[in-house]
Amino acid sequence: MKTRFAPLTHMVLATVFTFAASAVAAEDCPDFYRFVDFGLQGNDGVLYRGGPLLRAENFAEDRLLLEDQTECLSVWPTLTDGRGNPMPVVSTIAYDPAAIGAGITELKVRTVEGTTAAATQSATSYRRRLEEPDATVTRGDTFVCVATALTPHVACQLVSPYDTDAPLIVYCHDQSCRLPVLAMDDRIFVSARWETDVHYVNDPDAGAASMSEIVQHIYDFMSPLSSSFQ
Repeated sequence: MKTRFAPLTHMVLATVFTFAASAVAAEDCPDFYRFVDFGLQGNDGVLYRGGPLLRAENFAEDRLLLEDQTECLSVWPTLTDGRGNPMPVVSTIAYDPAAIGAGITELKVRTVEGTTAAATQSATSYRRRLEEPDATVTRGDTFVCVATALTPHVACQLVSPYDTDAPLIVYCHDQSCRLPVLAMDDRIFVSARWETDVHYVNDPDAGAASMSEIVQHIYDFMSPLSSSFQ
């Protein structure tokens, strides 16, 4: 993982998530596809085909997606893969937790007009807790965690594995953790949930280490599925 924190204090807080594909009509997805296309946002504001691709199946040709959660967009004509299968333009996909492991119960990839603004918005609660008079802040080389007496959970900012300035915040209760925005580039991000236990709250150092391992697991899972993200 890179060892750079995205500075929260110099970012303008976004108040509304505005999805880049919001002006493009949704449509039924093809019956079969091996890849999905996240589209290319033109300077004219129009979404075109030919954006970053993600695999819908692994190299053993096992299906990876929860296909009922794939949101396809009306962008035509679509590209085709080497076997002639369509590669639909999508705004959202969800990977099957059974294919991911590490206790992850949800892993979605989505588009938004600006991932830095979206990630900064997701950090609002974290930043507010840092300012509470009873905040307990735990710092390490790659994390800053905060807990307060009135919140039964811990929130941590971690180092992102992607080359982005978007903050990476994880919120954990005693049974689960939520990662609202893991920016992959300036318009595509991952959101995730996973199971956990009370040590996240009671031991922030151990909790932050475990969170970082999960984020790295997500990165390692996603990396072979696309060459578009570093």
